Amino acid sequence: PSNCHSHWENWSRYSHPGFTKVTEILRDTHLASSRFDKPRVAVLVDGENISHGALSTIENAAKGIGTLSIRRVYGDMTSRKDWEADHSFHAIHTGKGRAKNSADIRLVVDAMDLAHRGLADAFVIASSDSDFAPLAVWLREAGFNVVGVGRQTTAPTFQEACSRFVTLPAPTPIAVPISTVVLKKNEELSHLDRKLHLLLSDN
Repeated sequence: PSNCHSHWENWSRYSHPGFTKVTEILRDTHLASSRFDKPRVAVLVDGENISHGALSTIENAAKGIGTLSIRRVYGDMTSRKDWEADHSFHAIHTGKGRAKNSADIRLVVDAMDLAHRGLADAFVIASSDSDFAPLAVWLREAGFNVVGVGRQTTAPTFQEACSRFVTLPAPTPIAVPISTVVLKKNEELSHLDRKLHLLLSDN
Protein backbone atom coordinates (compact mmCIF):
# COMPACT_ATOMS: atom_id res chain seq x y z
CA PRO A 1 0.00 0.00 0.00
CA SER A 2 1.09 3.54 -0.71
CA ASN A 3 0.37 4.74 2.80
CA CYS A 4 3.30 3.69 4.98
CA HIS A 5 0.97 3.16 7.93
CA SER A 6 -1.80 1.30 6.12
CA HIS A 7 -0.21 -2.11 6.66
CA TRP A 8 -0.83 -1.61 10.39
CA GLU A 9 -4.55 -0.94 10.11
CA ASN A 10 -5.51 -4.54 10.77
CA TRP A 11 -3.63 -4.45 14.07
CA SER A 12 -6.66 -2.74 15.58
CA ARG A 13 -8.34 -6.15 15.41
CA TYR A 14 -6.06 -7.91 17.88
CA SER A 15 -8.97 -7.94 20.33
CA HIS A 16 -11.02 -9.99 17.84
CA PRO A 17 -11.98 -13.48 19.16
CA GLY A 18 -9.78 -15.09 16.50
CA PHE A 19 -6.75 -13.18 17.69
CA THR A 20 -7.66 -13.97 21.28
CA LYS A 21 -7.59 -17.69 20.48
CA VAL A 22 -4.18 -17.38 18.81
CA THR A 23 -2.94 -15.46 21.84
CA GLU A 24 -4.08 -18.29 24.13
CA ILE A 25 -2.25 -20.86 21.99
CA LEU A 26 0.90 -18.76 22.02
CA ARG A 27 0.72 -18.37 25.78
CA ASP A 28 0.48 -22.16 26.20
CA THR A 29 3.45 -22.64 23.85
CA HIS A 30 5.40 -20.00 25.73
CA LEU A 31 4.75 -21.64 29.09
CA ALA A 32 5.79 -25.02 27.70
CA SER A 33 9.17 -23.54 26.74
CA SER A 34 9.97 -22.82 30.40
CA ARG A 35 11.98 -26.06 30.50
CA PHE A 36 15.00 -24.03 29.39
CA ASP A 37 17.30 -22.73 32.13
CA LYS A 38 17.33 -19.17 30.78
CA PRO A 39 14.81 -17.37 28.60
CA ARG A 40 15.74 -17.50 24.91
CA VAL A 41 15.87 -13.97 23.56
CA ALA A 42 15.18 -13.00 19.95
CA VAL A 43 16.85 -9.72 19.01
CA LEU A 44 15.14 -8.09 16.05
CA VAL A 45 16.71 -4.86 14.77
CA ASP A 46 15.12 -2.34 12.43
CA GLY A 47 18.27 -1.66 10.41
CA GLU A 48 16.59 1.19 8.57
CA ASN A 49 16.20 2.99 11.87
CA ILE A 50 18.99 1.85 14.19
CA SER A 51 22.71 2.13 13.41
CA HIS A 52 25.29 -0.53 14.16
CA GLY A 53 26.78 1.82 16.77
CA ALA A 54 23.89 0.89 19.07
CA LEU A 55 24.93 -2.77 19.14
CA SER A 56 26.43 -2.82 22.65
CA THR A 57 23.29 -1.24 24.17
CA ILE A 58 21.08 -3.71 22.32
CA GLU A 59 23.12 -6.74 23.40
CA ASN A 60 23.29 -5.59 27.02
CA ALA A 61 19.51 -5.19 27.08
CA ALA A 62 19.12 -8.73 25.72
CA LYS A 63 21.66 -10.32 28.05
CA GLY A 64 19.83 -8.79 30.98
CA ILE A 65 16.81 -11.02 30.34
CA GLY A 66 18.27 -14.26 29.00
CA THR A 67 20.38 -15.98 26.35
CA LEU A 68 20.66 -14.43 22.90
CA SER A 69 19.43 -17.24 20.67
CA ILE A 70 18.29 -15.32 17.59
CA ARG A 71 19.82 -12.14 16.14
CA ARG A 72 18.33 -10.59 13.03
CA VAL A 73 18.59 -7.19 11.37
CA TYR A 74 16.29 -5.96 8.61
CA GLY A 75 16.86 -3.37 5.91
CA ASP A 76 18.52 -2.44 2.64
CA MET A 77 21.88 -4.09 3.23
CA THR A 78 23.43 -2.40 0.19
CA SER A 79 23.49 0.77 2.30
CA ARG A 80 23.87 -0.93 5.69
CA LYS A 81 27.31 -2.41 5.22
CA ASP A 82 28.15 -2.22 8.92
CA TRP A 83 25.22 -4.47 9.80
CA GLU A 84 25.87 -6.77 6.87
CA ALA A 85 29.50 -7.21 7.93
CA ASP A 86 28.50 -8.24 11.46
CA HIS A 87 28.29 -12.02 11.13
CA SER A 88 26.81 -12.44 14.60
CA PHE A 89 23.57 -11.20 13.05
CA HIS A 90 21.45 -12.70 10.31
CA ALA A 91 21.21 -9.72 7.95
CA ILE A 92 17.93 -9.85 6.04
CA HIS A 93 18.01 -7.74 2.89
CA THR A 94 14.56 -6.26 2.27
CA GLY A 95 15.38 -4.58 -1.03
CA LYS A 96 15.91 -1.03 -2.20
CA GLY A 97 13.41 1.78 -2.63
CA ARG A 98 10.66 0.71 -0.25
CA ALA A 99 13.06 -0.95 2.15
CA LYS A 100 11.57 0.85 5.18
CA ASN A 101 8.10 -0.63 4.76
CA SER A 102 9.54 -4.00 3.75
CA ALA A 103 11.82 -4.11 6.79
CA ASP A 104 8.95 -3.27 9.14
CA ILE A 105 6.67 -5.92 7.68
CA ARG A 106 9.35 -8.63 7.64
CA LEU A 107 10.31 -7.92 11.25
CA VAL A 108 6.67 -8.21 12.37
CA VAL A 109 6.10 -11.43 10.42
CA ASP A 110 9.28 -12.99 11.83
CA ALA A 111 8.39 -11.99 15.39
CA MET A 112 4.98 -13.62 15.11
CA ASP A 113 6.47 -16.71 13.48
CA LEU A 114 9.08 -17.12 16.23
CA ALA A 115 6.38 -16.68 18.87
CA HIS A 116 4.06 -19.17 17.18
CA ARG A 117 6.79 -21.81 16.85
CA GLY A 118 7.93 -21.31 20.43
CA LEU A 119 11.50 -20.45 19.42
CA ALA A 120 11.82 -17.48 21.76
CA ASP A 121 10.73 -16.62 25.28
CA ALA A 122 11.46 -12.89 25.09
CA PHE A 123 11.97 -10.27 22.41
CA VAL A 124 14.19 -7.25 22.03
CA ILE A 125 12.85 -4.92 19.35
CA ALA A 126 15.42 -2.29 18.42
CA SER A 127 13.73 0.62 16.69
CA SER A 128 12.61 4.18 17.31
CA ASP A 129 9.57 3.62 15.11
CA SER A 130 6.26 3.87 16.96
CA ASP A 131 4.65 1.57 14.36
CA PHE A 132 5.95 -1.40 16.34
CA ALA A 133 3.73 -0.56 19.33
CA PRO A 134 0.91 -2.95 18.27
CA LEU A 135 3.42 -5.78 17.85
CA ALA A 136 4.82 -5.16 21.33
CA VAL A 137 1.31 -5.18 22.82
CA TRP A 138 0.40 -8.37 20.97
CA LEU A 139 3.53 -10.19 22.14
CA ARG A 140 3.01 -9.07 25.73
CA GLU A 141 -0.59 -10.29 25.67
CA ALA A 142 0.74 -13.64 24.51
CA GLY A 143 2.94 -13.80 27.61
CA PHE A 144 6.28 -12.66 26.22
CA ASN A 145 8.70 -10.21 27.79
CA VAL A 146 9.27 -7.39 25.30
CA VAL A 147 12.17 -4.95 25.64
CA GLY A 148 12.32 -2.01 23.28
CA VAL A 149 15.53 -0.18 22.42
CA GLY A 150 15.49 3.21 20.72
CA ARG A 151 16.31 6.88 20.80
CA GLN A 152 15.05 9.21 23.50
CA THR A 153 12.74 10.78 20.92
CA THR A 154 10.86 7.50 20.40
CA ALA A 155 7.11 8.07 20.70
CA PRO A 156 5.56 7.10 24.05
CA THR A 157 3.17 4.75 22.23
CA PHE A 158 6.02 2.34 21.54
CA GLN A 159 7.90 2.93 24.78
CA GLU A 160 4.83 2.24 26.91
CA ALA A 161 3.82 -0.78 24.82
CA CYS A 162 7.02 -2.60 25.82
CA SER A 163 7.60 -4.38 29.11
CA ARG A 164 10.67 -2.15 29.42
CA PHE A 165 12.24 0.44 27.15
CA VAL A 166 16.00 1.13 26.98
CA THR A 167 17.01 4.55 25.69
CA LEU A 168 20.07 4.75 23.46
CA PRO A 169 22.76 7.18 24.64
CA ALA A 170 22.89 10.46 22.76
CA PRO A 171 25.71 10.65 20.21
CA THR A 172 28.83 12.42 21.47
CA PRO A 173 29.56 15.68 19.63
CA ILE A 174 32.83 15.65 17.75
CA ALA A 175 35.16 18.38 19.00
CA VAL A 176 37.21 20.13 16.33
CA PRO A 177 40.68 21.11 17.60
CA ILE A 178 41.45 24.79 17.15
CA SER A 179 44.71 23.85 15.46
CA THR A 180 42.71 22.36 12.57
CA VAL A 181 41.00 25.64 11.80
CA VAL A 182 42.20 26.77 8.40
CA LEU A 183 42.65 30.49 8.02
CA LYS A 184 41.40 32.02 4.82
CA LYS A 185 44.04 32.85 2.26
CA ASN A 186 45.46 36.35 2.67
CA GLU A 187 43.47 36.81 5.90
CA GLU A 188 45.22 39.40 8.04
CA LEU A 189 45.37 39.07 11.81
CA SER A 190 46.09 41.78 14.28
CA HIS A 191 49.15 41.42 16.52
CA LEU A 192 46.90 40.44 19.46
CA ASP A 193 44.90 37.98 17.34
CA ARG A 194 48.09 36.25 16.25
CA LYS A 195 49.23 35.82 19.84
CA LEU A 196 45.86 34.40 20.89
CA HIS A 197 45.83 32.01 17.94
CA LEU A 198 49.31 30.72 18.70
CA LEU A 199 48.52 30.36 22.41
CA LEU A 200 45.36 28.36 21.75
CA SER A 201 47.07 26.21 19.11
CA ASP A 202 49.82 25.26 21.57
CA ASN A 203 47.19 24.10 24.10
